[in-house]
Amino acid sequence: MNGERRPADADWSAGTYDGLRRAQVWAIAGLTPQERREWLDAALGLAEGSGAPARVRAGRSWAASSQWGAP
Repeated sequence: MNGERRPADADWSAGTYDGLRRAQVWAIAGLTPQERREWLDAALGLAEGSGAPARVRAGRSWAASSQWGAP
């Protein structure tokens, strides 16, 4: 199969939460500072495009105002 990996040969260690965390740590550790910055910029762009930061800010604002209004 010319170097292709069959499913039986696949690394399934990232199939658990801990395994996935370790795989992500190793992937990030192999990046240069410039690559990390580019990844963070892309992740922020994706988050802003989805509207997630605005929803988080709105939720925090509501929680803070409800605490101030409590007796």
